Amino acid sequence: MKKKILCILDQIQDWMQQNTVKGQFNLTDATENVAQFEQVRIPINSNGRAMDARSFGVELQKHLNANPFNVPSKVMTRGLGEVILVLGEQ
Repeated sequence: MKKKILCILDQIQDWMQQNTVKGQFNLTDATENVAQFEQVRIPINSNGRAMDARSFGVELQKHLNANPFNVPSKVMTRGLGEVILVLGEQ
């Protein structure tokens, strides 16, 4: 099971690298069950408007839910700039 989790974390880090402003983010904590990203530079969306944390989390959720990953997930927000993405069975 650990190998699959690490693979998902690698995929999330790749997505973050491609979808943050100049690849700016810090992975401050990573365990078998939790990965915490801080100082994430969220880009402006296609309409030229600032994207909020929830919208950014939903985009990551869509990426993980698409083939070949098919990882079900749930997006929750806490406060203004924090989003929690729970992976696995809902």
